[in-house]
Amino acid sequence: MDTLVEAALRLRIIDGVQYRASDQNMMGITPDCGVEIDSDLPAETDGPVLKHGLQEMHGRTISTSQRSADRPDRELLAWRYEKMAARRG
Repeated sequence: MDTLVEAALRLRIIDGVQYRASDQNMMGITPDCGVEIDSDLPAETDGPVLKHGLQEMHGRTISTSQRSADRPDRELLAWRYEKMAARRG
């Protein structure tokens, strides 16, 4: 099974801000590659990195490679997404 970093790299979303948000369960990626940002995060106003790097990602779908070998593991994405959803309560 892929590691989270490998899955993120395959989605081409791995930058420092997004990785930390995912690691803190403030950003989740569904098994269908939809991006969800924790509902507490949009209330924050911390400048352009937060706005453009995270807040504007909410609701987007990340495109993946057409080669199945290069796509992230859907089970891993589901596992991580469930962790983010559990944080919400």
